[in-house]
Amino acid sequence: MKWDLREQKEWLKDFQSFLEADEITPPRDLSEKILKMVHDDLTASSWHVLSKLALFQAVLGSLSLMICSQFGLGSGTLVMAFARLGDNMCMALCGAFFLGLGTLAASYFLKEGEIRLLRQTGYLPILLLGILSLGVFFGFGAEIVASLAFVWLLGGFIGGLVALEVGWYAKALQIRRSD
Repeated sequence: MKWDLREQKEWLKDFQSFLEADEITPPRDLSEKILKMVHDDLTASSWHVLSKLALFQAVLGSLSLMICSQFGLGSGTLVMAFARLGDNMCMALCGAFFLGLGTLAASYFLKEGEIRLLRQTGYLPILLLGILSLGVFFGFGAEIVASLAFVWLLGGFIGGLVALEVGWYAKALQIRRSD
């Protein structure tokens, strides 16, 4: 953003006016409310973040089964394209697709403190979400082979992590562009 000389002078004049203005103390209850909001935004609860991720995963993961079946559940045809790459690559891509959709959507709605918590925990909630998803698949009667489940979980973790970071980065770019 380039400023011409006139805009710079106007900005400096406004800033000087701001510096010379009388100090106004906001009402105490408003200050406390704002401080609480900032504190809540910066100190996220692990369970709160996990529940947000789980909500997005439940909705979008269920919808993803229409595009890409997981362990025989769902009717998607994307798995056929992945299967051409071999069993392990297919499972890794299916896991990445399944967990990636939910975390991509969640990344747009998670707050900065919640993303920071995910990073501080080594993205453990994403891994936990993958394990919970495998449990749900098993509960619905999916035939799960341990070695393929491990590959699916690894692909899902990496896909979820990448999707979360890409979504957060895209959100940050959108915010910067709107300023």
